[in-house]
Amino acid sequence: MIVFLVFLALLTQNRVSQPESCPLEIAQFRYDGETQSRPGHATLKLTNTTSKTVRAAIMKLAAVDAIGDVRDFAVTPELELTHAIKAGETRKATWDIHTPEMQKLKVWVNAVRFDDGTVWRDDGSRSCSKQ
Repeated sequence: MIVFLVFLALLTQNRVSQPESCPLEIAQFRYDGETQSRPGHATLKLTNTTSKTVRAAIMKLAAVDAIGDVRDFAVTPELELTHAIKAGETRKATWDIHTPEMQKLKVWVNAVRFDDGTVWRDDGSRSCSKQ
């Protein structure tokens, strides 16, 4: 019984946390596809919905086809957030994308690292997303 309790205590101290809600809300998602004169550009506004400071985040993109099916990119462009987002704060993040002008996209929060070292990871549901 004592071994089980010690094992249970070690499991609860795991450095990976999975909050019930999204730690980063995608408040805004805007993108312009590439043209002959410029690369495409995506802009996000992310709001920290937790009481912790977010130190890093990885966002992922997928294409949405004409039927509405989501198609992951073979090589997924990722956005790595490099500026901390304090609790309740909203920050803007941008990156270049290489998609046609009229391509529909979906973005989701893939992982978040907090200032205390814990990490939230998407469970595969992509529930923290915007299209």
